[in-house]
Amino acid sequence: MNTLEPPSDSSAPFAPDSGRRILHATAAADAGGVISPAAVLVEGRRVITVGPPQELGAGEIPVTNLGEVLVCPPVVNPHTHLDLTNVGPVALDAGFEAWLAEIRRRRPADEASTIQAVDAGVLASLRGGVVAVGDIAGAFGLPAARRLSESCLGGVSYIELFGMGNRLQAGLEALEGIRYQLDRKGMDRPGFRIGISPHAPYSCAPELYEAAAETGRPLTTHLAETPEEARLLRSGDGPLLNLLQGIGAFGADRAPGAGGRGDIRLGVHPIDLVAGIPSASPWLLAHLNYPVEPDEPAGCFDQRMDRLASIGATVVFCPRAARCLGHPRPDRDPHPWRRLRKAGVPVVLGTDGMPCLDTPVRISPLDDLRVLCREGLSLEDGLGMVTTEPARALGLRAEALTFAGGSAAGLLALDLAPGSESVTEAFVRSDRDPVWIHPPDAAALAVDGTP
Repeated sequence: MNTLEPPSDSSAPFAPDSGRRILHATAAADAGGVISPAAVLVEGRRVITVGPPQELGAGEIPVTNLGEVLVCPPVVNPHTHLDLTNVGPVALDAGFEAWLAEIRRRRPADEASTIQAVDAGVLASLRGGVVAVGDIAGAFGLPAARRLSESCLGGVSYIELFGMGNRLQAGLEALEGIRYQLDRKGMDRPGFRIGISPHAPYSCAPELYEAAAETGRPLTTHLAETPEEARLLRSGDGPLLNLLQGIGAFGADRAPGAGGRGDIRLGVHPIDLVAGIPSASPWLLAHLNYPVEPDEPAGCFDQRMDRLASIGATVVFCPRAARCLGHPRPDRDPHPWRRLRKAGVPVVLGTDGMPCLDTPVRISPLDDLRVLCREGLSLEDGLGMVTTEPARALGLRAEALTFAGGSAAGLLALDLAPGSESVTEAFVRSDRDPVWIHPPDAAALAVDGTP
């Protein structure tokens, strides 16, 4: 398959330009709920209605029995690193530093290999039933973003920035270069935009965050991913300071915390730093594994979540990546995704990059949803976390991922394991790739008046 094109209809049960048909399946589900057994009336590439088979009489309409499958809209992966796809899964057995060194050794070293990796990531995403992504375009940001813009996937390509201490000016200049290139060679298209990603508060000074926010483009950042991040910002020391000194951000001529341009803003938690930066675009916050530190006063969590809710932020939780990287740390609480949602902060599911995953041929948040379903989340409650909610966080038209909206962005059939007591259990026990009944249509995700 050409990774720049949508999947062919060779695996679909009927031609996409055929007339009305009824699909019978074990179940059908979208963010609104699960119907089992299910009948799905389709016409061309749109869903007309869904209901129990006895309520959807066929009459003269042809019926196709899909068997033990779940019919659902395609999914959205709001946090991934497609340019790391060819790195493959990397075990953490030898420790984090060895893991990171191995990724650096394997990652693309030039534009050509970056493009190949993005192509592989697009293919792996399609195999996972993904129609749109929030991709972090890293070391070769513009070429990676341009390649993704040429694919059939929708979403946002966030070009990544770095710049702290002595390296702030380089980061600001990189941002200006990106803005110039985007003005000259626009890459936005219906259902796809270019965004900006200051990497993290331990690698980007507040001035770089502010400059990124001023672009008006979609924004994302890695936030509160490790306890070391909070330690650096609160006290100006720890292993991340050693990292910054190793790349020349700080040195003998410049100690952190002096208060100069590009310096660490000491005494501030990473969440408070980012939440305090004015922005016209709401933040998409990756990870948030450690929203509070053990020595902080009671009530800090609620205060921070109220602030994130007030600025319209969305949190991306990556369960498999967190597990791969050893989160939560010993004596620390599990990821607070339930508490975040209760506090009014949307939480969506992403994959992070292929080095953190256990599915070498596909990249799909459906596999991360399976992790939470094993922990007690129902498919009915969780499907919105991989469809409509991440679509809204990326500025896409969420209705195109619902049956009420015709599932206009595509349609999937997910294999269900036989002999299960519930649809959720059958979904969890299956490990097969989704099948595209209707191919992805990212343009259907475009919001009126925006690309």
